[in-house]
Amino acid sequence: IYLTYELDNMLIYSLKQSAELVARTKSLRELYTEILTIEHQVFSMDLPEAFHRLYTPALPKAEKDSIIGHMVERLLTLCVTLGERPLVRYKQRRGHSAGEGEKTLCQEIAEQLERRLKWFANDKAQGTNAWWQPSSSEP
Repeated sequence: IYLTYELDNMLIYSLKQSAELVARTKSLRELYTEILTIEHQVFSMDLPEAFHRLYTPALPKAEKDSIIGHMVERLLTLCVTLGERPLVRYKQRRGHSAGEGEKTLCQEIAEQLERRLKWFANDKAQGTNAWWQPSSSEP
């Protein structure tokens, strides 16, 4: 069974409960292909409305969090597919120190991506994602 996205742990657990399915399944692979390759080094997250919606003043927080979540998952997919472990950086808003006030959009995306990359690397250390060999190491 090949999947184009990551399965939730609860879903994997429920699949394991089916003895017949386990007996008939030779392998289960998550391919991490939630991105579109446009050219050799050009990729798209295929979220055409995201930019407009994220900068809409009246956007509900739940919808904003959902869009950012999709973006972060697709950026993680890109990093995993390319075998890269990027150094995630963003520009701090002028006049704001760390943890002060509202976060910028870039800061939210960067922090969530960093958390997901650490989570993915942690799973690698536990053997779940042992196949992932990023070309750059964590700072």
